[in-house]
Amino acid sequence: MQSDARLVEQCLAGNRDAFAELIGRYSKLVRAATVRVVADRHLCDDAIQETFLAAYKSLPQLRVASQFGPWLLGIARRQAVRSLRHFRQTVVLNESAQADIASEPGLLPADSMALLELVERLSDADRTLVALRHFEGYSTQEIADIVSRPVGSVTKQLSRVHKKLKQWLTEEQSND
Repeated sequence: MQSDARLVEQCLAGNRDAFAELIGRYSKLVRAATVRVVADRHLCDDAIQETFLAAYKSLPQLRVASQFGPWLLGIARRQAVRSLRHFRQTVVLNESAQADIASEPGLLPADSMALLELVERLSDADRTLVALRHFEGYSTQEIADIVSRPVGSVTKQLSRVHKKLKQWLTEEQSND
C-alpha cells in the first residue's frame, strides 16, 4: 500500500489512477464527515463530489503531501457547510459532539448553525482538530496519530480551541 504522500506525488505527475486510489481510501471518511453536517442524502452526495473535485483542482496547493487526509477533511467540512448554507438545511451535531460540548460549561449554543459559524472563524489547524474530534468522533490519541503530533499537544490545543469557542459564544450571546 502506497503512502498518501506518494499517491499525491503521482497525482501531481498526472496519474489519475493515484487520485482514484485516494478517493477509495478516503470516501467513507469524507462521507461520514459530510453526513454529520448535511442531513439530506442527495445534498450530501453532491457535497462529497464537490469535495473530491475541489481537492483534485487544489492538489498543487497542498503544502505537505503526507497531510492529505486532514487537508481533505477540511475541504469536506467547508463544502458541507457551503451546501448547507446554500440549501438552508438544519445542522445536527452528532451526540458525541453535543456531549463533548456540553462538558464545557457555558458552551451550549441555541442551535448548531451558530456553533458551526464560530468554528468557521478558527484557523485551518484548529478547524481540522475540531472536525476530527467533534464531527468524526476520533479520540485524542487517534487525532494525534492522524496529524502526527504528540497526544499532549493535541489535548492542549483542543482545550485552547474550546476556550476560544466558549469566549466567542459568550460574546455573541451578549451582543444579542
